[in-house]
Amino acid sequence: MPAPTHAASAVLHPSLSYPTPIHHVIIIAMENRELSQVVGVAPFQTYLYRHFAPATQYYAICHGIADYLSITSGRSIGCGTGTYHVYNVSEIARHTGAAGGSWVGYDQGMPTPCNTSDYPAGQYVVRHNPLVWYGDIVGNASRCRNHVVALPSASTVFGQARNFEFVTPNVTNDCHSATESTCDAWLKAFLNPTLNNTRVMNSSAILIWYDEGTTNRGPYNTTGGGQTYLVAVCTPCTGHNYTSVSNNFNVLTTIEWLLGLSSLGAKDNSTAHPPMKSLFGY
Repeated sequence: MPAPTHAASAVLHPSLSYPTPIHHVIIIAMENRELSQVVGVAPFQTYLYRHFAPATQYYAICHGIADYLSITSGRSIGCGTGTYHVYNVSEIARHTGAAGGSWVGYDQGMPTPCNTSDYPAGQYVVRHNPLVWYGDIVGNASRCRNHVVALPSASTVFGQARNFEFVTPNVTNDCHSATESTCDAWLKAFLNPTLNNTRVMNSSAILIWYDEGTTNRGPYNTTGGGQTYLVAVCTPCTGHNYTSVSNNFNVLTTIEWLLGLSSLGAKDNSTAHPPMKSLFGY
């Protein structure tokens, strides 16, 4: 691994209440692989899974934009479709901002900020960018342009981390339209330098998340979107795991717990879908 780096100070918000040392949650959204197609196949992601904190029984909600929307809003909307639509529901990004925190959506290949149409040359597709599906974001043009932007360098993503970040690689680098080795190489190049940055690793939970698998498998073989890969990467995460059945709603309650946020009032219910505290040693 590379030598430790020292990036610019992260954006801190003392108005939020943090129950752990984690002050930043960064989701890196990958695409269309079963757990078995990643672990043991993609070397870097296999290393992350075995070294940090995996959710070992993690399942997608269904197929389509629904997985992106469920992990950010707690609602099962958009199953089986990727046709662009604006939903006027509460979601985690603006919820974080309303509580005094900071947030951003980073999209690789996005031609202009807050872009809501596909851009083939850059391999940006709107169905992989959940933040522009929400009326409270796209309904305010300046807010959207300031917060949903093209993916910058990794040092900016991690060194100036907001409380909540949603990172979407392009459709080659997220595994949607490439081999496991291609997207694994991209993720390693993007993330590996950060693994030795003590400040970032102590205070940021980097969630490597696959939206859906290639089967309809759900918990205990019920209907769903496949058994998929989720790993929390951070220093407090090292050597932990979460072994209960879990899905996107558990991720959302985990984010809310880490950032001291209230529920959105949807399926982010901490009784039905408890936060995955054991990923962080709690």
